[in-house]
Amino acid sequence: MKKNRADLVKARCCKCKKLKSIDKFRLRKYSPAQKSKGRYLSSWCKKCENIIYRKSSSYRFTKSAHALNRRAKFVGEKGKITPVDLRKLGDPDKCYLCGEKIKNGDAEYDHVIPRRADGLLCAENIRWVHRRCNRIKHDLTLKELVILLRKILNKIG
Repeated sequence: MKKNRADLVKARCCKCKKLKSIDKFRLRKYSPAQKSKGRYLSSWCKKCENIIYRKSSSYRFTKSAHALNRRAKFVGEKGKITPVDLRKLGDPDKCYLCGEKIKNGDAEYDHVIPRRADGLLCAENIRWVHRRCNRIKHDLTLKELVILLRKILNKIG
């Protein structure tokens, strides 16, 4: 059985510390200033690199912006949002409706002025909110939400 050159040459991943064949690593380019050096192997294997990239905030913001724009295009909404706009919102720390701290995995984006009320898809109209608060607010404006909550509280007593 003939062995591949990649199987003969091995490298150690800096993340998982395992010795792997070089075909498990990405071939990177040097920056334009170091162009004469050619190419080099990534210090992380492809598997570890994908895990690290998916945990990075740039991946999350890009994925979220793409999803918001795709949905907006589908429903014919005006406006467009970029990953930079979402990054300006920062990581979810506090719900803008109830003011409580948002736990990991419980955060959603909410349109302050809903699409139903001609709210645009822009950074000024999007805030972090709890999933449960977003379900309660649904497609109401803040004024309509306050009126609804007052009615509920008056019925309760």
